[in-house]
Amino acid sequence: MKKMKNILTVDLEDWHSLVQRGLTGHLPGASPILFRQMDRLLQLLDSYNTKATFFVLGAVAEHQPDLVKSLAASGHEIASHGYAHIPIYRLTPEQFREDTRKSKQILEDLIGSEVSGYRAALFSIIKDTLWALDILAEEGFQYDSSIFPVYHHRYGIPGFCPHIQSYPLRNNLSIIEIPPSVTFFGKIPLPIAGGGYFRIMPSWFLHIMVRNLSNGKNPLVIYLHPYEIDTQPLNIFDFFQPNNWRHYLYGWRYNISRIVGYKSIHSKFNNLLKLYDFIPCKLFLNQFAAEGKFILPNDRSANNIV
Repeated sequence: MKKMKNILTVDLEDWHSLVQRGLTGHLPGASPILFRQMDRLLQLLDSYNTKATFFVLGAVAEHQPDLVKSLAASGHEIASHGYAHIPIYRLTPEQFREDTRKSKQILEDLIGSEVSGYRAALFSIIKDTLWALDILAEEGFQYDSSIFPVYHHRYGIPGFCPHIQSYPLRNNLSIIEIPPSVTFFGKIPLPIAGGGYFRIMPSWFLHIMVRNLSNGKNPLVIYLHPYEIDTQPLNIFDFFQPNNWRHYLYGWRYNISRIVGYKSIHSKFNNLLKLYDFIPCKLFLNQFAAEGKFILPNDRSANNIV
């Protein structure tokens, strides 16, 4: 029996820059630490000959074009994470279209090929922002990976289908949704896809949940950020000097929120790479299409499911 391929995704953003923007309202260029984090991540992926989808923030690509070009040349898929990392529920449809179009253009100019995938900042396609899927399809995206089928105070659509599926949209368009993985405790969805969930979840529990989900019918859809496998705890004050008490207190809050469990991420992620086969989103979708299990959205007859 052919072994199920799983999906590995990386949200390529710079933690220090985003925290500084949260404190000051100004988004600076990527910090030098991002390269240390990316080197560690890419070394780990290379050790297992694994390629991933990198959802690249447009602002990072604008400041570090060679990094994006290098990723594409190495066989990783480049997809869009928007430009400014602003949750969609803080944008109008017109602002969202502008942000999305700007990021897509920057990335496509850098890699010289089409960008097919999108992931929203903070998984912010929720019930009130489902209109974003129509805009994504109109802007030429084949798939989205922004809907987390869980309840969270900042994101998620509880009850949303946890499997990869193509959805018909307006104007005879459609888009494939690739939700991050969840498993179920009874009827309660438990997020196990990555990020902070990897940090706080005990290794033995994560292993049980992933094993239960990996049943040969649906892929694991995993995400992480470069800063999560850093060799050192994150410290916003490495590159930002607060000039008031609010910046100082909020800066420490951000620091503390990323310290918990950070030392466990590398080993947990390493074990997943050792046990399971991962490929980029687009390659997974193309393989399913080639096997006749799926119709991609550029075929306008498509509204089937995996």
